[in-house]
Amino acid sequence: MTISRRNLLKLTAAAVSVPAFLPVAFGQDAPNSRLRVGAIGVGGRGTYDAGLHAQHAELVAIADLDKTHAAAANQQICAGKAEELTDYRRILDRSDVDVVCIATPDHWHTKICLDALAAGKHVFCEKPLTLTIRENQVLREAVKARPKQVMAVGTQRRCEIPRFTRAVNMVHQGILGKIQRVVVSLGKPPYVTVAPPKDQRFKVVPVPPEFDWNTWQGQAPEFPYMKERAHSTFRGWFEYAGGKVTDWGAHFLDTALWALGEDRPGRGIVWVDPSDCNFPLPMKDGFPTEFDYCNVPYDFYVKMKTLGGIPVDIETRLDNGILFEGERGRIFVNCGKITGKPIEEEWDKEYYGESELRRIFKGKPVTDHMTNFYSCIRDGGEPVSDVFSHIQTMTALHVINIAMRLGRTMTWDPQVERFPEDAQANTFLTREQRKGFEVC
Repeated sequence: MTISRRNLLKLTAAAVSVPAFLPVAFGQDAPNSRLRVGAIGVGGRGTYDAGLHAQHAELVAIADLDKTHAAAANQQICAGKAEELTDYRRILDRSDVDVVCIATPDHWHTKICLDALAAGKHVFCEKPLTLTIRENQVLREAVKARPKQVMAVGTQRRCEIPRFTRAVNMVHQGILGKIQRVVVSLGKPPYVTVAPPKDQRFKVVPVPPEFDWNTWQGQAPEFPYMKERAHSTFRGWFEYAGGKVTDWGAHFLDTALWALGEDRPGRGIVWVDPSDCNFPLPMKDGFPTEFDYCNVPYDFYVKMKTLGGIPVDIETRLDNGILFEGERGRIFVNCGKITGKPIEEEWDKEYYGESELRRIFKGKPVTDHMTNFYSCIRDGGEPVSDVFSHIQTMTALHVINIAMRLGRTMTWDPQVERFPEDAQANTFLTREQRKGFEVC
């Protein structure tokens, strides 16, 4: 049976339009009530994710280094009845917790994932999953070693917006012909611009009494507290994240590599030209020389090539989304639209049926992101947003950032995961970690 695109859109819209916080009676039977979940990190996105988990399992514990975040999420989702903690390890210690949701700042993702896997939990972690290529390698091996535990990544473009799966399927089916070029447009980062004058830079201020700044910094170098280094603006700093590259690249480059078949082990990008890149602060040997403003790029146009020889550009200057250019036609897709002659003329109407959709969903029904995750826990199988493909994307994104930081064209060997004959670049595969907060 073929599913019409109209019916597919209705199905997917129904799946993703469920309110973020359906009332779930704490202590009573919830859907799949055998499972209990703990939420680690409940800022804006973390609270949203915890609400989605509460539709599939019983949310019994919440951990956040900002006590106001934990209290607000607990009240909003659990009527204040979940256990509130500051130390995430107390959630992992609970034998009745089956699943953990991780939505902390990026530099804590890998450490908590490793600890959760070691504690025998199923894991849902927000993107971007890692901070370094070394973290990719260690986490990949940890997931391989625990095949009975399910781990999924919060790359919802793979599941919840049918425009993206339609674009991926068109490329997979060869409807556009041989792909000649892909442009991944991330949009301008909202947290960083060219640095203002010194007297307008960020200021050191007292740490709020409800916030554990020392632990929040984790593996990162210790710095005096500036409110702009934490919470919603942490992605402006290489100490904690990878800027717009890993923030939205984890969605859009992921979709591009997925479509091209370059998200498999040993594949990905092999060459990067970062020559058109602008940093807010002066850089030396890949590090900022000043510390009172964000340090990730605010504007760039980076050229790449994949192992399969396809040019892929990633940039911040065009309309946010992905452009696929093929020999027969081109399409553009983002969160709000999918356009191009192949779309207008419905070139794919015979190629987007139930079998194609189940192939994209790895044999699973077409559902929303969280339902897909819990289906894998219940019935087995691999999530549509799996760790291994995401790690391939993260490797590409880390390579891009390393090339931009060092300001030169680089080649990358995806089989051995090193920069051939570039000793300085290879020092960025991992990084020094603060004592007491080592990840790997």
